[in-house]
Amino acid sequence: MDGRTLKGQETKKKIIYATLHYLSDHGLKNISASKIAKLAGVSKSNVFHHFESVDILPIEAMKMIASDLIALNNVDQVSSFRDLLIYIGDEIFKDNEEHVNFYRSFFVLYNEAFHDERYNDLIMDIKLAYGESLKDAIITLNGDIYEDLDDYCQLVAVIADGFGCHFLTDLNVTYYKRLWAIQVDMLIDKLEKLKK
Repeated sequence: MDGRTLKGQETKKKIIYATLHYLSDHGLKNISASKIAKLAGVSKSNVFHHFESVDILPIEAMKMIASDLIALNNVDQVSSFRDLLIYIGDEIFKDNEEHVNFYRSFFVLYNEAFHDERYNDLIMDIKLAYGESLKDAIITLNGDIYEDLDDYCQLVAVIADGFGCHFLTDLNVTYYKRLWAIQVDMLIDKLEKLKK
């Protein structure tokens, strides 16, 4: 890859991260190329060079969030389903600025899904892909020994979303990790009942 292409990719990434920060602080209200360019430290023309319109920026931000959520990074380092669920909780309950901006942006766009089919379609795709990723991890850990695993994985995704949304209201890591530990016990108990 040549230097110019690499620089272009870096600029595009800066613009998307700036969009995430903007969404976290302001929602979709009054979003503009000028505001995003200023946050990204690039020119307004650079924004339009990489994106056809300002309206596409939140969609691209949502896609970036989706790829991070679906990846379940480092999941290969867990050795049990309990560890997997604890890992998911650890990924939700972080109070560093980048993490908070990232997930606040997700919930801003999640809310937009009630009114805009584009966001609704993305949310549905994310939910299904996250469930598949979780299912693959469970099968890798325990084998394909469960009935109704698809529904179970969607349940975990919905519960994780709810916990994440509430956590962002006060960022009390200790409190939500304690609640998540209770939830983990219930989820493990339910998974045991799904064995074929």
